[in-house]
Amino acid sequence: MTKAACRNILILRVHVQISDLPNEDENWTPPADEGYSSLLRTVMNSLFAIAPYKFQDMWVFDDPGVGLRQEPFVSGADRIIDILTKEIPDATNGFNLVFSPRPFPGSDARFVRGRPEHGGTWYSWPDRGIEGWLCPALFKYFEAAPEELYVKVSPK
Repeated sequence: MTKAACRNILILRVHVQISDLPNEDENWTPPADEGYSSLLRTVMNSLFAIAPYKFQDMWVFDDPGVGLRQEPFVSGADRIIDILTKEIPDATNGFNLVFSPRPFPGSDARFVRGRPEHGGTWYSWPDRGIEGWLCPALFKYFEAAPEELYVKVSPK
């Protein structure tokens, strides 16, 4: 993707407002007077995927698409990953983690938004009675911290 295309995607994310988005059964065409490219009609994913791995004894992940490299999971989120991956062979060398603010078939865990702190957000895992903090990198994927997050983990 060219630098100009990346800049246009960023501009699209800033300029599109909720009222501009279609209902699920409508087709949407960007307004002609806003200078949107037909290439940039998709606003945001419903499911996101990362591949965490251990680096210097910490769970981290890379996502070059949003500018993250060796972003660590800390403050309880690391312990949650330990629990989620206990049945995944060789998870420390990488595993797939799919997440969404909406339930999806096969999800392994549901997390509920708690309090904001230090620019990030605490999430609880009601089924296990534990919580973990997600740092501000969360906002590379969401404009606001979702009320719930659903997660599925699997081997690479």
